[in-house]
Amino acid sequence: MPKGPTITHRVRELIAKVHYEHTDWRAKEVQHEVNALLAKGHPGLNPDWPGLSAIQKELNRLRKSPNPQDKPWNMLTLSEYELPPEALPAVLQAWFHTRLNSSHPFTVREAKWVARLHCIMKDIDQLTKIAHDYASGEYIGERYGPGFVVPAADYKLFEILTGQVLSLDQMDKLLDEPLKGLWETVRNTEWWTEEDILRAKKEAIEKGLMKDSEGPRLDSIK
Repeated sequence: MPKGPTITHRVRELIAKVHYEHTDWRAKEVQHEVNALLAKGHPGLNPDWPGLSAIQKELNRLRKSPNPQDKPWNMLTLSEYELPPEALPAVLQAWFHTRLNSSHPFTVREAKWVARLHCIMKDIDQLTKIAHDYASGEYIGERYGPGFVVPAADYKLFEILTGQVLSLDQMDKLLDEPLKGLWETVRNTEWWTEEDILRAKKEAIEKGLMKDSEGPRLDSIK
């Protein structure tokens, strides 16, 4: 018999994101991190769900047919994966920024996203983060099919470039999914700050779509 709820798309996406961040981790380490992340938003959830066998099954799927674009980028990779020469200063800055601040390698896939976005984003920290987020989504989409990943970075990119902060209602209409599903998206992405998450939760509670006992506390919201 199953040891917990059915593994949903959201949980599969979370497993894939953890694996993308830590490709050298074994199944037990991935399970521990996934369990911890799920427990933050679901205090009553079985702390050992998903189980180790479920994690192993998903990792086996993710590790099939590795893509060379997920290898670390360096200038020599340009011989196989060309980038526009005008993008190289931004790519080198993002590579340097990642090497200094993250244990995750700066991949060929991420370099390509930096090259695509550098003309519209000059803040190297924001550029590196959003390139990483798109690369992660692309990686997951390759394994689970197009449309599997909700591109939360699209909405953060919109906010950065326009200065317009999207309300929960606006994001719900754009995503075309229930507000509670949007809450899951917002809560599980690294892009939103704690203040953003609490704002989203407050709106969801006011609409009767979740309870105050779910997710983080609202003490910091006036």
